[in-house]
Amino acid sequence: IDGDLVQYPLTVRRWKHGDRMCPLGMKGNSKKIQDILTDEKINRLDKEKCLVLCSRDKIIWLMNIRLDNRFKVKKETTSFMKLQYKF
Repeated sequence: IDGDLVQYPLTVRRWKHGDRMCPLGMKGNSKKIQDILTDEKINRLDKEKCLVLCSRDKIIWLMNIRLDNRFKVKKETTSFMKLQYKF
């Protein structure tokens, strides 16, 4: 992700109903996390376990599923961060 856009502290939490993000490839349109998980065909039990990485109040990453388009690396990016989550 573009490290210049990240604001600290970073937090990891379970997603909540009503959470929204701009998935990579949607050109700025936001989508509910619940709808992304349904589109990805994640079953109900696994949906409850899904985590999000947040930079202040913005969701950067629906962990191991989808990155937020606002944090993608661009030509102008001068520093980047590699995200990895192992479970």
